[in-house]
Amino acid sequence: MSIFNYFKEFYKSLDLSDKFIEWIRKNRWGLMLTIVIISAWGLVLVLNVRNVDTILVEIRELEKESRDIENLNERYLYEIVNLQSAERIIKIAEEQLNMEQSQKAPDILK
Repeated sequence: MSIFNYFKEFYKSLDLSDKFIEWIRKNRWGLMLTIVIISAWGLVLVLNVRNVDTILVEIRELEKESRDIENLNERYLYEIVNLQSAERIIKIAEEQLNMEQSQKAPDILK
């Protein structure tokens, strides 16, 4: 028994009214076009969800990279403040350059 005979037997077993069968025969191309359009629309929706998911993953990666860069920037700012501290500069001046701190207040020049 071929597949077409199987469908033919199934079709006959449905006991559809003659008017409905005639309507299907007249509108079979419209029904086929409708099925194709609905299938294409479903495919477009699935592809859209996939693309949105990919974009969301990229956004999460960029947000993580941004947080990492902000943390690195904060560490650099802390290091800059530490390197500019007066205690560190005085210590280097006294130990490496053999400078002495003056006990007299500096004169302000105008």
